[in-house]
Amino acid sequence: MSRDPQLAQKLTEALAGYSAQLNWLHDAYNLSAEKVPKRVKITWPYPLTEVYFDFLQNDANIFSESIEFYDGESSDELCEYVAHVVKRFLDHPSRIESLGTFLKRTELQILEGDKWISVFD
Repeated sequence: MSRDPQLAQKLTEALAGYSAQLNWLHDAYNLSAEKVPKRVKITWPYPLTEVYFDFLQNDANIFSESIEFYDGESSDELCEYVAHVVKRFLDHPSRIESLGTFLKRTELQILEGDKWISVFD
């Protein structure tokens, strides 16, 4: 597999204010962006459509998640969404919330205005 220079440029431009570092290693993009004390590490095997997120606070991993995109979504759409998630986490207060009663799931949420919502919304 080979990398996409336009994709790399779009990601680094979108995250310019977040000390973003983008590397290519083992057929995957590895992106790190931070706004102390928070950091997001992302692994994105390219051209596959699954993205792996690690969310850190004070250098401790607080949440990990992977997302699979639909076939047919453009690289631009994927870049926009990845940048959106990163910025939301880094710019807003966050918490880990356990949801559900019988089949519980854990969600990383951010405070937007006066409402807690999933960082992935």
